[in-house]
Amino acid sequence: MTVDVPELIQKAFSNRKRPSNLYSSAELTGDEIEAVISLQKFDRYHVPISFLQANYDVVFWLSPEAFCYWLPEFVLASIKTEKTLLIVDSIIAMLDRSSNAEYWDDFFKTRWVLLSKEELEAMEGWVLWLTDSRDQAYDLAQLDRAFDVIGILKALK
Repeated sequence: MTVDVPELIQKAFSNRKRPSNLYSSAELTGDEIEAVISLQKFDRYHVPISFLQANYDVVFWLSPEAFCYWLPEFVLASIKTEKTLLIVDSIIAMLDRSSNAEYWDDFFKTRWVLLSKEELEAMEGWVLWLTDSRDQAYDLAQLDRAFDVIGILKALK
């Protein structure tokens, strides 16, 4: 049975509401705040790839709730283009960490633990899709660690 990963992701995140608080850090620069606010102009599943490439750090500037809301579009962009995107590099780097949750930083924990079990399962599907994609930009050990971390997050639910 073949899994339709985009459908899995969209279904898993379908109950997420657009947050009113887009960013939570008082340390963002004016350009960073502008990029976060600009993201709000787009429909969640229609953010231009050019915007994501130019503003790939936006993933780090979003509030935890906004991160969870926009995450499906960030990962779906990799499927739509089948190319390596800098924003996807950032997400994989976030997930590529110790399997010991005690070592996880607050930035990671305040975002990723907000995801539901269904959303985490969709993220597992996406990581598996990355391992099988034609654009093998990621080291399999890195993707294995990302998959394992998602599994640990699921076990916390």
